[in-house]
Amino acid sequence: MRGLSVLGGGVGGGGPQWGLEVIKAELKEGREFKLASLEEIPDEALVATPYLCSSLFLEEETSEILAQDSAIEYLKAFESLEEYGGRKFFAAFPGEIGGGTVAEALVLTARRGIPITDADPVGRSVPGLQHNIFCIKDVKMTPIAVASMRGDVIILNEVADDSRAETIIRTIAVINGNNIGMASHPLAGRVLKEAIIPRTLSQAQAI
Repeated sequence: MRGLSVLGGGVGGGGPQWGLEVIKAELKEGREFKLASLEEIPDEALVATPYLCSSLFLEEETSEILAQDSAIEYLKAFESLEEYGGRKFFAAFPGEIGGGTVAEALVLTARRGIPITDADPVGRSVPGLQHNIFCIKDVKMTPIAVASMRGDVIILNEVADDSRAETIIRTIAVINGNNIGMASHPLAGRVLKEAIIPRTLSQAQAI
């Protein structure tokens, strides 16, 4: 978590403290974390990225939001995306590097008993969903599953582009307590390997 925060620029992608707390909670429950290299992902297997997405919120709202078991939201989104596509995901990958975003992916993989990939599409933290190498490689983020703590589940099958997806999803977050769970970029292993930055979690471990 501390190495991820260095790569994420401090609090980018979520600061290390919250990440450490949720990781310790998972370990206390006896769950394990499995890191997989890209070479360990079968070409025909499916992977996706789970994460929380927030709109701007007041500082005093932060503790209330993070006190919730927000994993429920992106677990629901991840499972809804599986159901929509009719196939289980072999692994998950973080959407960016940061103490919070990678912790979210780690929690999901631990609860699902699947590995997290030693790779991400950014190499650091970024402000928008469209700021990643997938856009350069023309890899679509759709279909996207969005889930809220209120029980809403939304599937975005198509969007004009990733910038439009950013606008739509942040708007959904505003009307759902400023925090929603997401799962996006359902990709075959062979596509992932050609359009992602390898060994970024190992780099964080080394730091």
